Amino acid sequence: SPVEVLGRYARRAEEVDDAIVEAYVKGVSTRGMSKVTEALMDAKVGRATTSRITRRLEDRVEELKTARIQDKIVYLY
Repeated sequence: SPVEVLGRYARRAEEVDDAIVEAYVKGVSTRGMSKVTEALMDAKVGRATTSRITRRLEDRVEELKTARIQDKIVYLY
């Protein structure tokens, strides 16, 4: 059960969040994520939770897109 995996008062392990982000990157929809989390920890994580978790990734991508490049660039593709 999720309680055995995560502990009595834990909501989700960081590893589960990481797995959700990885599945999202690989194309699993927020709707389909409940199947992934059910397989991982025998509990479904809803679309809103998935969106909150994956928003961290989107925020990081935006940071990278807008970051200044400090080093000399030899090749840029």
